[in-house]
Order: sequence, then structure tokens, then C-alpha cells
Amino acid sequence: MIVVASWNVLAAAYVRADWFPFSSEADLDPERRFAAVVERAAGLDADVLCLQEVERPCFEALRARLEPLGYSGHLGMKGHGKPDGCAAFIRTDGAIRVVAVERVAFDDGTGHLALIAELEVAGRAVSIAGTHLKWHGVDTPAEERFGLGQMRTLLDAWPARPGTARVLCGDLNAPPGSEVIELVGAAGLLDAFADRPDAMTTNSNRRPKRIDWIFHDADLLATPRSLPAIEAETPLPGPGEPSDHLPVVASLAMRGRPGGA
Repeated sequence: MIVVASWNVLAAAYVRADWFPFSSEADLDPERRFAAVVERAAGLDADVLCLQEVERPCFEALRARLEPLGYSGHLGMKGHGKPDGCAAFIRTDGAIRVVAVERVAFDDGTGHLALIAELEVAGRAVSIAGTHLKWHGVDTPAEERFGLGQMRTLLDAWPARPGTARVLCGDLNAPPGSEVIELVGAAGLLDAFADRPDAMTTNSNRRPKRIDWIFHDADLLATPRSLPAIEAETPLPGPGEPSDHLPVVASLAMRGRPGGA
């Protein structure tokens, strides 16, 4: 079994008080929130952490906290002057071995990217992709929706391979039923939270929604970790949750092989 978490930690560069009207001044304080992100990540106790909106100082603080716990850290910064990127922290003090970590850049001018970690877990190949797709407004024409093209690019660069289990994590900025999520499903990947339709992960613009995901191949059995309920006015960041997104966590095991992937 392998425990995977995906979390958009909220880059400090994107924190403005008027964007988070229900968050207190203390919850938005950079130093306090920074420390809380590090402790929240460590407390998830996941084997693989796929993180988004990670700025370099945050990555270094996470690495300092997590390396003594047996994790190796990998950071892929966005391009085009963006201050943040995607990170992966992988616990390698047990049955997990990192074979390779590669960066897949989306060649669309946004600077967004994906990180793909090739792992050996208890002797089996597991490939985990973490990404943060570009947000677009609901009225954006289909041809201008970067997220859909970015997901196509990722899936083309990350095809299914015999003998390798795939896991896809990230802030996809796409709700259930959207074109992005349908594309992922058409690629043969299953939603780890499929039996939790009320599991919301953010309430941006005062609308609770699920845009943070863990997907997996059909030969993996997922057990998702419960999420706290959030309402339109739940403060995020807020007490106990230092980001505007909730972390999503799932245990994944090979079907027919209890206890191990």
C-alpha cells in the first residue's frame, strides 16, 4: 500500500486580504501561515506528497522538516517568471525507491508544468504525476481554456505502460463533469473520491467545489481519507487549514494483494 496526498499550499505571492474575506489577519500572516503549511504537510503522514503553488522558500522549509522523516524533495518551478511550482516529497526510508523524476512543461506560454515521479514500490513500478492546471473563468471560450490542452499534453507524455500503475494528482482547476475530468476518465484513470460526491476541496468565490484530485489506474484500489465539510463562508485559510485548498489523501493498494502496491 502507498498513501498519496495532493495539496495546493497557496503561494504567498497570491495572498491578498480582499480575496479571502472570511480569513482573519492572523490566518493570512505570512510567517505564521508558512509555519502552519510545513506542519500540516508533515502531519498528513503520506508516502508521496504532490504539492502545488510551492515557492522556493516554502520548498526549502518543507525539505528541512521532511528530510529527517525520510523524505526526498523535488521541485519544478513554473516558467515565465512565475514565483511558484510543483513539488513532490517521497518517503524513501521504507519500501519506496525513486527511479526518476522528470519535468513536463506545457508549451502554451503559461509557465505551468507537471512533475512525474517514477517509483518502485515493494518491487512494483508506480508512476505518479502531479500538476497544477491553469485556471480559467466559466465564460472563457473553449479554445482559450488552457487546462484542457495542458491535460492533453500531460497524458500524451505519460501514456499507460504494461506493468506500471499510474496515479495522477493535482489542482486541476476543473470540477466533476468538466471536459478536463472527462478527458482523464477517457484515459482510463479512476477518481479516488468517486464515492464521496460531497467532498469539496475549496470555496473560492464563495462556492464550495472540488477541483483537487487523485486519480488512479483500475488495478489500484483506493481508500480516500475523509475531508471536513466546508461552506461558502468557511474561512480558508483558517484555523487548522493554512491554505485555501484542503489536502486530499488516499491509500492505494494493488487489487488482490492486500497490504501492498
